Order: sequence, then C-alpha cells, then structure tokens
Amino acid sequence: MRKLMSKRISALFVALLLCAVSSVSGARTNAQDRGEAKKTCLVRICLAMPKAQMGAGNNAEAIAAVRESFAEYLKGPTLEVAALTARLPSQAMEEARLNHCDYVLFTSLVHKKSGGNSLFRKAMGDIASGGAADVSTTVSVIPTGSKAGSGVGSATSAAFAKAASETTVTGARMAADLAATIGTKDELRLEYTLKATEGRTLLAKSEKVNARLDREDLLTLLVEKAGEAIAAAVIKR
Repeated sequence: MRKLMSKRISALFVALLLCAVSSVSGARTNAQDRGEAKKTCLVRICLAMPKAQMGAGNNAEAIAAVRESFAEYLKGPTLEVAALTARLPSQAMEEARLNHCDYVLFTSLVHKKSGGNSLFRKAMGDIASGGAADVSTTVSVIPTGSKAGSGVGSATSAAFAKAASETTVTGARMAADLAATIGTKDELRLEYTLKATEGRTLLAKSEKVNARLDREDLLTLLVEKAGEAIAAAVIKR
C-alpha cells in the first residue's frame, strides 16, 4: 500500500514539474514573440528632398542640414527614417510607396537677413558656406530608398542603427555650419508638411524664429519643435 502511494506521489510530482517547465518555456516564447513584434512595428518616415532659400550661405548645404537634422530627431525605438531621392513631390510620394514608407515629410527652409547685418557678417557667412556646391556632393548617412521593387525594407536593422548613430554627428555638425551664417535679428522659417503615403495630410505648419545673437543655432530649435509634433502625430495613429 505504501509503495503504491509512493509511486502515485512520484508520478504526480513529475507531472507538476513537466507542467511548470512547459509554462516557463511558453512564457519565454511569448516574450520573444512580443520582442520581435516590437522590432517590426516601426513607423517609417521618409524624408523628401528639402527646399531652401538662404539669405547668406549655401542653399545646398542648408538642404543637407535640414535633412540630417530631421533624421537625427526622428529616430527612436518606434521610429526610423529613410531619405528619398526624387525631386518632384509626386515622384517622391511614388518612391515612398514603393519603399514601404508610412509617411513622407516635405520641408522648406527660408533665411531672411536683418537690415542691420554688417558686410563683415555676410563675409563670415560666405566663408563658412565654402562657396557654391551641388546638393548631390553633400555626404549623407541617412538610409536611402532602394531602387523600385526592392524597397527600403530590405535594409537590415543593423544598417539603420549604424546610420542613426552617424547621423547624430553629421546633423549636429551641419546645423553648426548653418549657424555660422546667422546674424543678430535674422529670421529662419521652417515650413513642413507630413503626408501619409495614401495622400492624407497629417500636418502642415510653418514655424519661424529670430536670432538674438550672431551664430545662434536656429535650425536645431525649429527641427526639435517640429520633430515633437511629427512624432506625436504618427505615434498616436
């Protein structure tokens, strides 16, 4: 009788142990699945080629500074960015759809010099700009859309992470270069429009700020404010 009871207790213990091991294994699998789902549920914002009209300095460098700065501020655990190459807005939207973008960001930067700026400041801005340059020569580390059919989605997470870390340095340096062209009381205006790839307009705003001193980094102030609005608009969707 005692041997029978002992066997039954042993069998029950083994069954409970197997059940516990199965539960832990299932919990780990579920946790891993949730982790993988979070990695794939990123919102991809594609950056159209910006426009720029600078009162001093170089338009091409301003374009690069705007794009790199937005790439820096729009990266995070739920967001990723990619640069589009099409110049026409209609073609940029088409490129975004082919490359699996969720949203497209269109931007324009206008710099107005104040009447009190001296020739010395203008000369300093020209020196900082390094003269005219074509935008195609500006080095960018933002992941770009691939050729039609292959898609941005083919880029690995490691590539996006590497580009994001490099963009932080590049964006800060370009913003500083742009600030070298800013004089006291200059105005910098940033216009931006955020569209879903199916055509809906989520945001259409214009922000401007005036410099309180020479060489003030106005671009970073504008991009940070715009970035907050853009992130809030896409995350709550």
